[in-house]
Amino acid sequence: MRALESNEKLFDDPVGWRGFYKDERFDQRLRIVDDTFFAETLVRIRSSPAAVIALLEQPWDWWAHGKILASTRHQDGSLEMDLKPIWWYVARMSVRILPSGPSPDVRGGTRLPIIYTGGFEGPGSIDVYVDPAAAAQSILRGRCHGVRPQVRMLFANATTVGWAHLWTESGRVMLPFTRGTGYVGLIRRAEEEEQARFETH
Repeated sequence: MRALESNEKLFDDPVGWRGFYKDERFDQRLRIVDDTFFAETLVRIRSSPAAVIALLEQPWDWWAHGKILASTRHQDGSLEMDLKPIWWYVARMSVRILPSGPSPDVRGGTRLPIIYTGGFEGPGSIDVYVDPAAAAQSILRGRCHGVRPQVRMLFANATTVGWAHLWTESGRVMLPFTRGTGYVGLIRRAEEEEQARFETH
C-alpha cells in the first residue's frame, strides 16, 4: 500500500482542504486533486478501540439501509465485501479490508488498509485510537487516499462523488435517500455492546 505512504503528509497540510461537516460525533473534510478526491471522516465512539476494530473486521451488517451482496474472507486474512451503500440505489462497490497493523499516527492505535473498487477506485484506510480528550471512548478516522470515481452518471466527478461519500458515511444523505447510513450504525452497535458489557460486569 505504497499509495497510502506516499500521500500521508497531504493530510497534515491544511492547504486545499474544505471543511465538510462537523457536529459532536463527526468531523469531515474533503480535498480534490485533479480527478481524484481525498476525504477524511473522524467519528467519536463511546467504546474501546479493540471493540470498534472487531466490528470493522467482520461483515458490516451494522451499516443501516445498505446491503451486503457477498463477503469473502481471503487466505491472507483480508475481508472483501461487495455491497450497496443504499440497498435500493444503483451505486455498488467492493471494499477489501486488509489485515490490521500499527497506525502511523503519533497517537498510536490500529490501522486497517482498504482497497476500493467499483463505484470508485483507490486506496483508503481506517485508523482507530483512544480519544485523547476522553480515555473511555475511541476515535475512528476513515480516509480516502486519492480515490477516482468510476460512476457513469451525469454530474459524477471527484467533487460530487466525494460529497456523496461523506454524506453517506455520516448518515446525512438527502431525500429521497434514507438517513442513518454509514458510521451511524457502527456507533449504535459499538455503544450497545459496550453498555451490555458494562451491565454484565
